[in-house]
Amino acid sequence: MKEYNEYGDRLVGYDVSVKADICGYEDYNPECFTCSMDKKDIFDNWSGVVPDDQLFLCYRPTQSALQKWLREKYKMNVYCEPTELEQYLVRVEMWEKYGGTRDFFATNIEDTYEMALEEGLNTALSIMINEKENEK
Repeated sequence: MKEYNEYGDRLVGYDVSVKADICGYEDYNPECFTCSMDKKDIFDNWSGVVPDDQLFLCYRPTQSALQKWLREKYKMNVYCEPTELEQYLVRVEMWEKYGGTRDFFATNIEDTYEMALEEGLNTALSIMINEKENEK
């Protein structure tokens, strides 16, 4: 699978792109791929029968585009902070809906900035998916 776009920007992986689609990411760019999955996994309100081998198009954004989307649309910041051991600490910061305070979600320490950012994006999208499920 292609790792970078023509400008050298890192593309998100399969799992992150699927979660982004579930959360409503709609930046239709030429960097996309086709993934095999049940459409119900992407669109909760879709009701229909889909064969197991049916293919669906899932947009695959760059890490920086998804990071910007989370920050601007959902007020979630993903940080990758360097450590003394030449690794990166991942942190997701989210503004609370009804106050000025913030929640912090620390995740793994990764060896590269790109790995750390991917982990942070995955964590942020998982938080959004869990919040949507709790609202039901």
